[in-house]
Amino acid sequence: MAVILVDAADSTRPLLLLVMGQVVADEQPNGTLVPGGAAFYAAHAAARLGGWRVRAVTRPHTHIDVQEALSGVECHLTGPPATTKFSHQPTAAGRVSRWAGRTRCIALEDIPVEWRTPTAVLLAPVCQEVDLSLITAFPTALTCAAAQGWVRRRDAAGLVHTGPWRGLQTLLRMKGVVLISEEDLGQDLETGMGRLERFPVAVMTRGARGALLWSKGRWQRVFPFAAAAVDETGAGDVFAAAFICALAEHGGPLRAAQFASAAASLAIEGRDIAALPGRPAVEERLRSDAHGPTPADAGETVER
Repeated sequence: MAVILVDAADSTRPLLLLVMGQVVADEQPNGTLVPGGAAFYAAHAAARLGGWRVRAVTRPHTHIDVQEALSGVECHLTGPPATTKFSHQPTAAGRVSRWAGRTRCIALEDIPVEWRTPTAVLLAPVCQEVDLSLITAFPTALTCAAAQGWVRRRDAAGLVHTGPWRGLQTLLRMKGVVLISEEDLGQDLETGMGRLERFPVAVMTRGARGALLWSKGRWQRVFPFAAAAVDETGAGDVFAAAFICALAEHGGPLRAAQFASAAASLAIEGRDIAALPGRPAVEERLRSDAHGPTPADAGETVER
């Protein structure tokens, strides 16, 4: 199965990225609420890279001004307000997250008709709020699914955990890319990676250890870039946005993954969307870092 690419070199057609997912309220340690969620970080990251017109479809929120939160991004708010809220607590065993509130699923009818022919699509759920049928709704676009929001579950206390990958058979109909973190694949990593191998292109991000890329029937290592980490919130979402933009620009999966790794490394060196890098900064890191575009061991095959 081939990934659908677009002719990004066609200057007669503007590069349009459509991002879908709920902008949520992230609770800070002092109790304040700030905008968050995969769609929030990814939309801003793509807009900051330049060269793309970024559009986001989400729902309003009872606790935050979503229109203001997505300033600089074309935003379509649809349906009743969401109440979704997340809080995160770092522990010695990793981050513990809690999920409260709810939102309605975003479906095709929520997307303006004139927005339905983008160059690329990023489906970015955080709490099962993006309809799986959207994976085949844009036949001429490069579609990327950041799948973490489809595997997350919560218990009665709101604690977030990884659950069954429901809708996998539907997701496999997508002629595009799937991204997910090693953490969200759960403890049975072998089974999770086996599922990713059923897609034409897949990326498993691994935090400070970089990522693994599945392409052309093999796993390849994507090295991390040296970074003075300040705040890792949204790093995976920045990776997803940078990856799909670079891939749609015909960089090839490995080069796109290296570009995305560089972008994510810059994003964690500050806080909030103010730290998101522009394209010149990403390209400079690619040139200057030892794990830039063409290190001797970049893309080495990895056995699972």
